[in-house]
Amino acid sequence: MPLTSKYDEGTFIHPRFFHGTDRLCAATAPQNKVVLYSGDVITGEHLLYESPIMKQPLFTMSNEEYASTDVQFFQNNHGFFANLNRIHGQNTERYALRIKVGKLNLFEEIDLSVYGGEELKTEGTNNNQDPMLATGEMYQYYSKGTDAVREAKYSNLKYDLSDNAASMAHLKRYRNYRSLQWGLIGVGAGLIAANVIAHSNTAVKFNPVMALGFVIGGGSYLLEKPKEDELWLAADEYNKETEAVSAVE
Repeated sequence: MPLTSKYDEGTFIHPRFFHGTDRLCAATAPQNKVVLYSGDVITGEHLLYESPIMKQPLFTMSNEEYASTDVQFFQNNHGFFANLNRIHGQNTERYALRIKVGKLNLFEEIDLSVYGGEELKTEGTNNNQDPMLATGEMYQYYSKGTDAVREAKYSNLKYDLSDNAASMAHLKRYRNYRSLQWGLIGVGAGLIAANVIAHSNTAVKFNPVMALGFVIGGGSYLLEKPKEDELWLAADEYNKETEAVSAVE
């Protein structure tokens, strides 16, 4: 089994591009490889993910087998992926696709039954909005360089992005949006609960106060998009340093 010391290579192709009749992946398919938690990086051909009934899921490549619990990262014809079992539990089969390469690598969680074979398994043909594919618009996980993948939550990012003032500014706005969302939900739920308690001795009917509670609580959803934008911009600012160096080189 050939070993290499560098695993973060190959051209990332957005998953939606695989739907076109031109099959862009044929010309730029990355090298197949697995990166084990032991640190070994193994390259080969025809990397496949298999999940047999009543058996431990595994990866096969060049007639060799690797237990899914031993694989930290892997790369097949569809992109570069991270195993999330050290985040969500050793026996969980959850994976994320790398959607952006940089000083901060960004990952979006996907269904590996769609991406684990030689061909993408999707619900439709030539459908750029297929719900089974990654959007490439939001990330839930990230890694710095070749470090382990972490959840993209404020408590993690505030430390990992602390050396970039612009990123921290976006991250603080993300936190503010999140706090405002919880505040709206709390106020809305409080109005509804108080109204139900006030009418505890009578039949509870939908009324203007309850409607106001639903409107205020539901208003938190309107903040979801700007909140997500701030999280993306925080990472984007952090990666500008990498892009600037690449431009010079």
